[in-house]
Amino acid sequence: MSLLADKTILITAATSGLGAALTRAVARQGAAVGIHYRNDSAGAVKLAAEIDMSGGRAATAHAELTDPGSVQQMVEELTAKLGPFDALVNNASIYLPPKPAHSVPWENYLAEIEGSLKTSVLCAQAVLPGMLERGSGTIINIVGTMVQRPASGYSAHIAGKGALLAWSRTLAKELAPAGIRVHCISPGMALTPNVLASTTESEREDLRRKTPSRALAQPDEVANLAVFLISDLAAGETGLHLNADGGLASLGG
Repeated sequence: MSLLADKTILITAATSGLGAALTRAVARQGAAVGIHYRNDSAGAVKLAAEIDMSGGRAATAHAELTDPGSVQQMVEELTAKLGPFDALVNNASIYLPPKPAHSVPWENYLAEIEGSLKTSVLCAQAVLPGMLERGSGTIINIVGTMVQRPASGYSAHIAGKGALLAWSRTLAKELAPAGIRVHCISPGMALTPNVLASTTESEREDLRRKTPSRALAQPDEVANLAVFLISDLAAGETGLHLNADGGLASLGG
């Protein structure tokens, strides 16, 4: 059984890492996928072709997610190709280099808030009119476990993701009577190509020892949570915040 048959899903920052895993996972379950990209047009085209070759449906669109007009154009373009969206996964984010909190300029906080919160707000506002009209829909925001288990040097990033989490909870309560569900997923150190390139095996092994499951998350494991939350199996739930980190944030290590 395809869990997402007849659903159309927009995924932001969809061309690599966790975004690509999310895109492939929902496509495997029968969804048509809108693939957003900012710079990687070649990666977007390649991923869409992969999905088309496997019998799925996908379309690509560029957008600057901090620009309301660009976001609206993306949604209109993809809707014309795929139909109205049943779900949105806000995966886009930025990570500025770590700095001690006392020396982080306010501009860094603004950049992180725009990268996490503003992009998600604008994308949600672009798809919500259609969801409200149909009386159904799902929005998933990718947060990250540093909101629960802070890391030194990332105060600006955590502030942006914390704002995203708070907004998500508010949105879930406001939209629940309209049949629209809102959830958050917080990956830990998911083993994406970027993580593998930017961390050492020693650093990853240290985190494994601290993790109750003694394993770091695979991107597909995170993506499968999104599949479940979008599917009708989770039709009775909203406002959930699920970690994908082997129990580290919730159980400690």
